[in-house]
Amino acid sequence: AEERLKASVASDPDHMQARHALAQLYEARRDTEAALAAYQGILERDPRNIMLLNHIGEIFVLKDEGAKAKEFFTRAKDIAPSHPATCLWLALMAEEAEDYDEAAKQVRDSAALTEDAALNLRLSYYLTQAGKLPEAVKVLDEAQARWPENEEVAYFLGLGLDDLKQTARAAVMMEKVLKLKPGHRDALFQLGSLREKL
Repeated sequence: AEERLKASVASDPDHMQARHALAQLYEARRDTEAALAAYQGILERDPRNIMLLNHIGEIFVLKDEGAKAKEFFTRAKDIAPSHPATCLWLALMAEEAEDYDEAAKQVRDSAALTEDAALNLRLSYYLTQAGKLPEAVKVLDEAQARWPENEEVAYFLGLGLDDLKQTARAAVMMEKVLKLKPGHRDALFQLGSLREKL
Protein backbone atom coordinates (compact mmCIF):
# COMPACT_ATOMS: atom_id res chain seq x y z
CA ALA A 1 0.00 0.00 0.00
CA GLU A 2 2.80 2.38 0.93
CA GLU A 3 4.64 1.74 -2.35
CA ARG A 4 1.54 2.30 -4.44
CA LEU A 5 0.56 5.47 -2.58
CA LYS A 6 4.08 6.85 -2.92
CA ALA A 7 3.99 6.07 -6.64
CA SER A 8 0.64 7.86 -6.91
CA VAL A 9 2.02 10.96 -5.16
CA ALA A 10 5.16 10.86 -7.31
CA SER A 11 3.11 10.75 -10.52
CA ASP A 12 0.74 13.52 -9.32
CA PRO A 13 2.08 15.58 -6.37
CA ASP A 14 -1.25 17.45 -6.11
CA HIS A 15 -3.31 14.26 -5.68
CA MET A 16 -4.59 15.02 -2.15
CA GLN A 17 -6.44 11.75 -1.64
CA ALA A 18 -3.24 9.74 -2.11
CA ARG A 19 -1.33 12.10 0.20
CA HIS A 20 -3.98 11.82 2.93
CA ALA A 21 -4.12 8.03 2.59
CA LEU A 22 -0.33 7.82 2.89
CA ALA A 23 -0.29 10.03 6.00
CA GLN A 24 -3.08 7.95 7.59
CA LEU A 25 -1.20 4.75 6.77
CA TYR A 26 1.83 6.11 8.66
CA GLU A 27 -0.39 7.08 11.60
CA ALA A 28 -1.95 3.60 11.68
CA ARG A 29 1.59 2.20 11.70
CA ARG A 30 2.47 4.59 14.55
CA ASP A 31 5.23 6.17 12.46
CA THR A 32 4.60 9.69 13.75
CA GLU A 33 7.52 11.39 12.02
CA ALA A 34 6.60 9.96 8.61
CA ALA A 35 2.94 10.94 9.18
CA LEU A 36 3.96 14.50 10.10
CA ALA A 37 6.15 14.76 7.01
CA ALA A 38 3.25 13.56 4.85
CA TYR A 39 0.82 16.01 6.46
CA GLN A 40 3.31 18.85 6.03
CA GLY A 41 3.44 17.99 2.31
CA ILE A 42 -0.33 18.41 2.16
CA LEU A 43 -0.17 21.65 4.15
CA GLU A 44 2.29 23.16 1.66
CA ARG A 45 -0.37 22.72 -1.02
CA ASP A 46 -3.36 23.53 1.22
CA PRO A 47 -2.07 26.00 3.86
CA ARG A 48 -5.55 27.13 5.00
CA ASN A 49 -6.84 23.65 5.83
CA ILE A 50 -8.21 24.15 9.37
CA MET A 51 -8.84 20.45 10.03
CA LEU A 52 -5.30 19.58 9.00
CA LEU A 53 -3.71 22.37 11.06
CA ASN A 54 -5.67 21.17 14.10
CA HIS A 55 -4.76 17.54 13.44
CA ILE A 56 -1.04 18.34 13.20
CA GLY A 57 -1.41 20.36 16.42
CA GLU A 58 -3.00 17.33 18.11
CA ILE A 59 -0.11 15.13 16.99
CA PHE A 60 2.35 17.55 18.58
CA VAL A 61 0.24 17.53 21.79
CA LEU A 62 0.57 13.72 21.86
CA LYS A 63 4.31 14.12 21.31
CA ASP A 64 4.34 16.48 24.32
CA GLU A 65 5.61 19.35 22.17
CA GLY A 66 3.31 22.11 23.39
CA ALA A 67 5.08 25.01 21.66
CA LYS A 68 4.87 23.32 18.24
CA ALA A 69 1.24 22.35 18.87
CA LYS A 70 0.33 25.92 19.80
CA GLU A 71 1.97 27.18 16.60
CA PHE A 72 -0.41 25.09 14.46
CA PHE A 73 -3.50 25.87 16.56
CA THR A 74 -2.66 29.58 16.36
CA ARG A 75 -2.33 29.35 12.57
CA ALA A 76 -5.76 27.69 12.46
CA LYS A 77 -7.21 30.38 14.74
CA ASP A 78 -5.87 33.15 12.48
CA ILE A 79 -7.81 31.61 9.59
CA ALA A 80 -11.02 30.72 11.47
CA PRO A 81 -11.15 32.58 14.83
CA SER A 82 -14.28 30.81 16.11
CA HIS A 83 -13.53 27.21 15.03
CA PRO A 84 -14.68 25.07 17.99
CA ALA A 85 -11.83 22.53 17.98
CA THR A 86 -9.15 25.21 17.61
CA CYS A 87 -10.63 27.31 20.43
CA LEU A 88 -10.93 24.28 22.71
CA TRP A 89 -7.33 23.20 22.17
CA LEU A 90 -6.04 26.72 22.82
CA ALA A 91 -8.24 26.89 25.95
CA LEU A 92 -6.86 23.57 27.22
CA MET A 93 -3.30 24.76 26.62
CA ALA A 94 -4.01 28.02 28.49
CA GLU A 95 -5.57 26.00 31.33
CA GLU A 96 -2.44 23.86 31.55
CA ALA A 97 -0.41 27.06 31.84
CA GLU A 98 -2.89 28.25 34.53
CA ASP A 99 -3.77 31.28 32.39
CA TYR A 100 -7.49 31.15 33.12
CA ASP A 101 -8.27 34.54 31.58
CA GLU A 102 -6.83 33.34 28.26
CA ALA A 103 -8.65 30.00 28.59
CA ALA A 104 -11.94 31.85 29.14
CA LYS A 105 -11.24 34.11 26.14
CA GLN A 106 -10.68 31.10 23.89
CA VAL A 107 -13.94 29.45 25.02
CA ARG A 108 -15.86 32.71 24.51
CA ASP A 109 -14.52 32.84 20.93
CA SER A 110 -15.87 29.37 20.12
CA ALA A 111 -18.78 29.13 17.70
CA ALA A 112 -19.99 26.12 19.74
CA LEU A 113 -20.61 28.12 22.93
CA THR A 114 -24.27 28.80 22.12
CA GLU A 115 -24.90 25.12 21.34
CA ASP A 116 -22.92 23.26 24.00
CA ALA A 117 -23.90 23.25 27.68
CA ALA A 118 -20.63 21.56 28.69
CA LEU A 119 -18.65 24.37 27.08
CA ASN A 120 -20.59 26.88 29.18
CA LEU A 121 -19.69 24.89 32.30
CA ARG A 122 -16.04 25.00 31.22
CA LEU A 123 -16.24 28.77 30.69
CA SER A 124 -17.76 29.21 34.14
CA TYR A 125 -14.96 27.12 35.66
CA TYR A 126 -12.27 29.23 33.97
CA LEU A 127 -13.91 32.47 35.12
CA THR A 128 -14.14 31.13 38.68
CA GLN A 129 -10.46 30.16 38.60
CA ALA A 130 -9.65 33.65 37.30
CA GLY A 131 -11.41 35.15 40.35
CA LYS A 132 -14.45 36.37 38.41
CA LEU A 133 -17.21 34.60 40.33
CA PRO A 134 -20.12 36.99 39.48
CA GLU A 135 -19.27 36.65 35.78
CA ALA A 136 -19.01 32.86 36.13
CA VAL A 137 -22.46 32.69 37.76
CA LYS A 138 -23.91 34.93 35.04
CA VAL A 139 -22.65 32.45 32.42
CA LEU A 140 -24.37 29.60 34.29
CA ASP A 141 -27.57 31.64 34.75
CA GLU A 142 -27.77 32.22 30.99
CA ALA A 143 -26.90 28.58 30.30
CA GLN A 144 -29.63 27.42 32.68
CA ALA A 145 -32.17 29.55 30.79
CA ARG A 146 -30.97 27.98 27.52
CA TRP A 147 -30.82 24.39 28.82
CA PRO A 148 -33.42 24.22 31.62
CA GLU A 149 -33.38 20.40 31.68
CA ASN A 150 -29.62 20.12 32.24
CA GLU A 151 -29.14 19.13 35.88
CA GLU A 152 -25.36 19.72 35.79
CA VAL A 153 -25.80 23.34 34.80
CA ALA A 154 -28.49 23.78 37.48
CA TYR A 155 -26.27 22.14 40.11
CA PHE A 156 -23.23 24.32 39.44
CA LEU A 157 -25.44 27.40 39.21
CA GLY A 158 -26.76 26.50 42.68
CA LEU A 159 -23.20 26.25 44.02
CA GLY A 160 -22.29 29.59 42.45
CA LEU A 161 -25.35 31.31 43.86
CA ASP A 162 -24.47 29.95 47.29
CA ASP A 163 -20.94 31.36 46.94
CA LEU A 164 -22.52 34.73 46.07
CA LYS A 165 -24.62 34.46 49.28
CA GLN A 166 -27.86 34.14 47.27
CA THR A 167 -28.94 31.29 49.51
CA ALA A 168 -32.67 31.23 48.70
CA ARG A 169 -32.05 31.12 44.92
CA ALA A 170 -29.36 28.48 45.43
CA ALA A 171 -31.86 26.29 47.33
CA VAL A 172 -34.41 26.68 44.51
CA MET A 173 -31.73 25.51 42.04
CA MET A 174 -30.89 22.44 44.15
CA GLU A 175 -34.60 21.61 44.34
CA LYS A 176 -34.69 21.84 40.55
CA VAL A 177 -31.71 19.48 40.27
CA LEU A 178 -33.57 16.95 42.42
CA LYS A 179 -36.68 17.22 40.23
CA LEU A 180 -34.53 16.56 37.16
CA LYS A 181 -32.53 13.79 38.85
CA PRO A 182 -34.16 12.43 42.00
CA GLY A 183 -31.68 11.08 44.51
CA HIS A 184 -28.78 13.25 43.28
CA ARG A 185 -26.54 12.78 46.34
CA ASP A 186 -24.53 16.00 46.13
CA ALA A 187 -27.63 18.09 45.45
CA LEU A 188 -29.37 16.53 48.48
CA PHE A 189 -26.41 17.39 50.70
CA GLN A 190 -26.21 20.96 49.33
CA LEU A 191 -29.96 21.46 49.73
CA GLY A 192 -29.76 20.31 53.35
CA SER A 193 -26.91 22.72 53.97
CA LEU A 194 -28.74 25.59 52.27
CA ARG A 195 -31.94 24.97 54.25
CA GLU A 196 -29.87 24.97 57.42
CA LYS A 197 -28.48 28.40 56.45
CA LEU A 198 -32.02 29.66 55.73
